[in-house]
Amino acid sequence: MSNGANDYWRFAWLRHPNQWILEVHSPAKHPSRKLEFLRLQEESKPEVYYPLEEVPGISRRFAGLNDAQGVLAFANTFGPLGLYGVDRYARTRENLDIDLDLEPVMLWRNEAETLSRLYRVWDLLEAEDNGALKQIIRWSKEGVTAGFGNGRLCIADGASNRDWLRRWKSGDVIGPAKLFLIDQFNVHMQHMASPMLLLDSKGGIHPYNSPSCLLAALWLEFGQVASGVRRQQPCESCGQWMDVTNNRTYKRKHDHWARREKMARYRERRRNTNAETEPAR
Repeated sequence: MSNGANDYWRFAWLRHPNQWILEVHSPAKHPSRKLEFLRLQEESKPEVYYPLEEVPGISRRFAGLNDAQGVLAFANTFGPLGLYGVDRYARTRENLDIDLDLEPVMLWRNEAETLSRLYRVWDLLEAEDNGALKQIIRWSKEGVTAGFGNGRLCIADGASNRDWLRRWKSGDVIGPAKLFLIDQFNVHMQHMASPMLLLDSKGGIHPYNSPSCLLAALWLEFGQVASGVRRQQPCESCGQWMDVTNNRTYKRKHDHWARREKMARYRERRRNTNAETEPAR
């Protein structure tokens, strides 16, 4: 490969299409609780695929999950998140005391909700919609917070990121919004990727980030989009996201949709031409 640092996008993951089911279990330490879990129902031969390369915008799809059925459909299409390999869930694993092959639906939904909030802020920044950002980013005497629903998350106050309070103009939403994205990404991405080196076909050495699991890959995609390393936009024909990072010209549609519509226009022109040249009866 001669793509250099872009080769990190070749993240491989395993999936068992349509082999995941939902089950309800009670954790051994909390027998009164009923929690939904994902379980692989049979050991079928897994498929190897490359989610970040084959499914641009997969992290946005994940961010749209809001119920157990959506979680199940995602798992049956793209595989498990690999939650039990994530360090920040170590205590949760101990508290649930559940088979490691099970993935708690509530953790899927928590991660999806967090990514959804970040994409919301990112999209507002991209659209330069300061009015909508002001509904999320709030200033007070104590500092700056980001609010979603009933809760608020600190961005900067007297204890954390206080240097930024002196840099920002009171009421600014752009700086705090960007810092919010950075802090959230860094916290959630911690210990989920390994820095490595890559040797390309031309003998060049490049930095390489290797995600530890699908969840890490989803967060990595968001980070690459938010930092401008990757560029994505929705296809005008199907609405699915496309990676347009290396496109020099403006790309509006997936290649197969563009070819299909080009052929449809060609056939329409042929029909019109034949109709015009056909002798009257």
